[in-house]
Amino acid sequence: MERVHDWVKKKPSRVLIITHRNGDVDGVASSIAAKRLILRINRKAKVHLVSPEGTSFQAKRVVDALKEEFIDKIPEDGYELIIITDTGHSSLLKEEVEVIRSAKAKKVLIDHHPLDSSMKGLADVALVDEEASSASEMVLRLFKELKIRPDKKACNSIALGIMSDSQFLTIAKGQTIIAMAELVNYGVDVEKIRSILRYRRDPSEQIARIKGVLRSEFYRSQSWIIGCTEVGSYHASVARALVELGCDVALAAGEIQDGTRGSIRSSQAFYLSSKIHLGNDVCKVLAEKLGGSGGGHPTAGAFNTAKSYDEVKKTFLRIVEDELGERLKKIV
Repeated sequence: MERVHDWVKKKPSRVLIITHRNGDVDGVASSIAAKRLILRINRKAKVHLVSPEGTSFQAKRVVDALKEEFIDKIPEDGYELIIITDTGHSSLLKEEVEVIRSAKAKKVLIDHHPLDSSMKGLADVALVDEEASSASEMVLRLFKELKIRPDKKACNSIALGIMSDSQFLTIAKGQTIIAMAELVNYGVDVEKIRSILRYRRDPSEQIARIKGVLRSEFYRSQSWIIGCTEVGSYHASVARALVELGCDVALAAGEIQDGTRGSIRSSQAFYLSSKIHLGNDVCKVLAEKLGGSGGGHPTAGAFNTAKSYDEVKKTFLRIVEDELGERLKKIV
């Protein structure tokens, strides 16, 4: 059976590394770490880093701190290897998915999302572990399997991805703590990593969070509070704000040119008690019902669909009711 590192070890000279649209910290960090791995194997390799539609604000801070550069379109080149990181569904690659599909290169997926059928059909080989904190942690595992010590930039990049997706290790499992300890032994300065990830929000994000709260509707089950809000941007940040405010589960979504895009977040306590996996049980199901794509992690998911926000909200609430086995009552 083919393995990821069988293809990495072939010393490819032209490599494309791509993450999902509007790449987040783990998306860009795992891509940068994968680039460092390729360059350790073949220091003359030409490597392009791509994030369709650019990167998120926080991810840009990471890219700048590590002195790397991402482009938003795949440049023409005769790639021998294409690495896709942190991408749970092929639609998250936007129009670039067709470029990847038609390329003759070997396609490798490195991810910690559930392996979606759309990615099975796209990637030739997959390194996937849903128990990993992040795609960055998966790249560290690849370094170890290849018996290559990651350099300083790779270590810092992996640490940034892990810290971001594990909420500064607050939801990290034992294997992730061990991985971070290994990175510290390699020389990673944890305080420096924290300082890169902690930032004063852009005023536009602050305004979106405030608007999101003001526009919210709240529902209650016997044990849980669910929030829904319509906002034009910063959906993940707004959903997190509602959870920080007191919601156990929060939907933040908004209509875009071709439909509705949104994020759903929940508290760790909600997931541990209810066992409702937002990526698999909510976002993916919502997307299937409304003809879109969606997925994510136990406490964080995202989706897009051609339907309206009202249809999304109604479907989301029905799914939550079905999963909880009880009706929700609107309280505000």
